[in-house]
Amino acid sequence: MEGGDALKYVRSRHSTSDFDRSERQRAVFEAMRDKIFDLKYLDNLPRFFKEVATHTTSNIDVKLSKYLVPTFKTSFDFEIKGVTLSPNNVLRNSKSKTGRYILIPKAGIDKWGEVYEYIESEL
Repeated sequence: MEGGDALKYVRSRHSTSDFDRSERQRAVFEAMRDKIFDLKYLDNLPRFFKEVATHTTSNIDVKLSKYLVPTFKTSFDFEIKGVTLSPNNVLRNSKSKTGRYILIPKAGIDKWGEVYEYIESEL
């Protein structure tokens, strides 16, 4: 998927929810990570950062990146986990005092215990 197509895919709001959008964003980020490591870009760090710098803005320079590479290269040793909070688990739909759509804990306003427990159990 080209960059523009990926942006359209993750930002789409037609017949979908914000929760679906966050899942699409996560999938695209994971695919980008997989592609970077699959192509061995980090084996040639100066080239990698030169390519990235032509398409992005960052305060990370090549000198600093040399210290970060060992961390990048071991990132596949770790499992990426994410938790989506939604009305399908520990939240419920509600409206604010001004009539805006909001999500609150199923247990009630400012009752976050179940939400914390759910996050901990998922991680």
